[in-house]
Amino acid sequence: MQTLAIELYDPLRVDAVQVGASQFPIAKDLSAPIVYRLSTRQGGVFEGFLQPFATGPRLGISQARLYTLEPYQPGKIPVVFVHGLLSDRFTWAEMVNELNARPEFVERFQIWVFEYPTGRAFLGSAAELRRQLETVCRRFDPCGRDAQLSNLILAAHSMGGLVAKMQITSSGDLLWRSIADCGFDQVVATPATRQRLSETFFFAPSPRISRVVYFATPHRGSEFAARLIGRIGSACVEEPENEVRMHRMLITANPGVFSREVRRRIPTSLDLLEPQSKLLQVSDRLPIRCGVVTHSIIGDHCWTLSLGRSDGVVSVESARDRNATTERIVDATHSGVKSAPEAVEEFQAILRLHRRHGTGMKPCIQLHSP
Repeated sequence: MQTLAIELYDPLRVDAVQVGASQFPIAKDLSAPIVYRLSTRQGGVFEGFLQPFATGPRLGISQARLYTLEPYQPGKIPVVFVHGLLSDRFTWAEMVNELNARPEFVERFQIWVFEYPTGRAFLGSAAELRRQLETVCRRFDPCGRDAQLSNLILAAHSMGGLVAKMQITSSGDLLWRSIADCGFDQVVATPATRQRLSETFFFAPSPRISRVVYFATPHRGSEFAARLIGRIGSACVEEPENEVRMHRMLITANPGVFSREVRRRIPTSLDLLEPQSKLLQVSDRLPIRCGVVTHSIIGDHCWTLSLGRSDGVVSVESARDRNATTERIVDATHSGVKSAPEAVEEFQAILRLHRRHGTGMKPCIQLHSP
């Protein structure tokens, strides 16, 4: 009697199998799981924006979460994708598809994604990413043997780039001084509120990140946030009663201390994307950690009176990172810049550069000079 054996292989790790004296390539369709997940996802980005603290399977993204797309693999460099405003982790589907189709990427890198409620101010989401990155890395590698967990790459689109920037910069007391007229130790607050403020406004750069790639990031804001539609969108964001109560108690206990930007309400993501936001202006000037390399991929799709050259949402000037080692301008809209063929090509070139130069090293060549 003939016996039948079923063996399961991960197509992201195995390209061929040995059967007797012969080797056979594995037929694989890496796009199928992504297409299936896109067709079955529940909730929506608008609900996640308008109700950033809501719960329930159909209310969009209610909590910030760091995912791995496959089991952790020691020795592979994590590439962490961070989505932007009114978006979720599936916005990177086309990029992930392109990368997983390339054996050289699969051999050296692993994909993680960070998802967060986009109605929430990016400083709060940045604090959550900072905490989760450290927690996950310690869980995967408690003894600190995997050097690649201190060699992470962040790839961030739109407002996600501001979340990413807060991982590689040092706050000092600059952010706090932009919203308050007294020292942090002088503010009157409950222990819980003080802890929340400390985590949000005071931080050091993560030693685990060595490279950041910005896709259409509004470093100096977007005029769309300041327009009527942006103000209406910001006003529609629902704030939970406990958050409103905490904010009201803080303002009442510290009369005349806080700036109008935070005094009138808990700032939303759109509030902090207004070019006039003091918090945004200060965050753009925070010093980045020595040795971290940054790159910019910018959409230049049209010209308007209010934005000049832009991707339709973020101006070319706002998307420019002053510290960027390389800059690539592509003809793409704001939502399309992360999947435009030229952008995918540029990102792959950056990954090859990273693979050659290793942790925290400045590249010896430039792909596209600013």
